[in-house]
Amino acid sequence: MSATPPPVRLFSTDLDGTLLGNPEASQRFKTAWTVLSSEARPLLVYNSGRLVDDLRRFVDDGTLPAADFYVGGVGTQVFDVKAGRMLDELYAHLAEGWDRARVREIAGRFPAVRPQPDEFQHEFKSSWFLATRTGCRRS
Repeated sequence: MSATPPPVRLFSTDLDGTLLGNPEASQRFKTAWTVLSSEARPLLVYNSGRLVDDLRRFVDDGTLPAADFYVGGVGTQVFDVKAGRMLDELYAHLAEGWDRARVREIAGRFPAVRPQPDEFQHEFKSSWFLATRTGCRRS
């Protein structure tokens, strides 16, 4: 007879406008998180449109507590902190049928669309600005 696996305990959150944007609120979260015992603490996952290196910066500079996983690039990057590496299996899956040059070619046909700066892009993320009557918004 096999043992029942323990329930999954996970806290996954966006950063911009959630844990970031109000330094006092960020500090309250960090304090509340760090006082939890390791037994009571669920896995912590930061997820964002930002790239993983940018997410890790908030832990490195002391703004946020350490996470177990970082999901960046709108889900196109997953970094396992314990393993100390990106999940290469995800890259292999994303590579099937993905053609970033083709995306750029098609999106570039629209006059109101322009790519975000290179620092916000990577192999599997193609982010663009869409000009609207009131300005630009991310797409």
